[in-house]
Amino acid sequence: MSLLVGLALTSSLMPSCSSADKLSDIGEASQRTREVLREYTDRLEGNKGYWLLTYWPDSRLRYGGYNFFVHFEGGKVTGLTELHPTAVTSLYDVTTIDQPTLCFSTFNDALLHFSKSSEYFRSARGGDFEFLLKEIKGDTILLEGRKQGTRMTLVPFASDPATEITAIQRVSSLLRTAGLTSVTIGTAGSVGLRLHPGYRQLEFTPEGGTTVRAPFVYTSRGLRFYQPVTLGGVTLSELVLSSDDTRLQSPDGSIQTTIVNPPLDFATKTFVYYAETGFVSPKMLQHFTRAKNALTRTGRGTLQTTGYWGAFTAADLGVNLRGNDSHNTMVMTSGIMTTQGYYNRASYEVDFVGVGADPTQVDILLRDGNDSSGWYFYSAIMPIVEGPRSKAPYTITAYTDDGGATYYYYLQSTTDADYWLYLYPYSA
Repeated sequence: MSLLVGLALTSSLMPSCSSADKLSDIGEASQRTREVLREYTDRLEGNKGYWLLTYWPDSRLRYGGYNFFVHFEGGKVTGLTELHPTAVTSLYDVTTIDQPTLCFSTFNDALLHFSKSSEYFRSARGGDFEFLLKEIKGDTILLEGRKQGTRMTLVPFASDPATEITAIQRVSSLLRTAGLTSVTIGTAGSVGLRLHPGYRQLEFTPEGGTTVRAPFVYTSRGLRFYQPVTLGGVTLSELVLSSDDTRLQSPDGSIQTTIVNPPLDFATKTFVYYAETGFVSPKMLQHFTRAKNALTRTGRGTLQTTGYWGAFTAADLGVNLRGNDSHNTMVMTSGIMTTQGYYNRASYEVDFVGVGADPTQVDILLRDGNDSSGWYFYSAIMPIVEGPRSKAPYTITAYTDDGGATYYYYLQSTTDADYWLYLYPYSA
């Protein structure tokens, strides 16, 4: 009998003719509740090492999953994660709210990352810190986020968390700009794959069929889905990297997809464009003008013609601009002259990814406004983000100077030949 079932049975009081009997039953149920909570606490603290908490912060699984490593001892929890690899200690409790519940009861910067609200994420991003203790199966504790309702697991982790986090970060870095080639899956035939590296989703699109979006968590081997994906009679629970890091494949190797990165390194380099006649197409200029007019109406500043795609620059990092989830991230950035007369930059986080069918192309996947750059304050300029995104993917052609060095890149939309722009390598 599971602990939860035992608690439920002891909480179901039978009708009685005497008040004394009722009080006795209540007392017995209360005692059983305390015993159940103590059993869970002993189980948590009985593991002298770390637990791996596979954490899914959002009820709709929009952000995928994350690896949290937690250690419980003496009413304290020490946690570190792939987003916050430095251990932080705070208090925890095992209590009864509507059923046995594990609570991270004081603030912990590592464990409450998705629970923090901000100017852009006014309601945070889900981020449970209370977990219903559903059941113990073997050495695994099954949890459910009390607010978001997503299923999670606590599994004893015998290795060094820091070493595991390094391996997980390596995998996420390898897939940071990855496009994927189509695969054949059972009777479904050819299936297109589209990876969303930042918000951890993998789309499966059979020819002539409906797209299935599978949230995943990065592992030290590849990626594992929230729940198994079944297509054409084949069920996939995870995909792992090949030994040479060039493919993702099923564990038995029967399904393999090649990783295709875009021809430009948007993950570590920055590229600049100029929203002026001759440097961008008239159609892109229309999106810029729409964004500029919208910002002017807010009275918060004037949109500048210089924009940036790719990583934060060294200057950005120097003034403490950071990604929402990591030190650096890929962004679409616009320069703004404020009404107070100083220069600012507002950034929107995106994934620039390869296109499996064509290594000369780049696709753009939108994420969220960047908090550190104050995007919420300048969100009127969204057309200069949504416009280029709506015309992706783009074919990239490099042009060189007389010395053979690349001078600029020509990006032309694959969906509208009249939508294009020039990108230039940025140097501080």
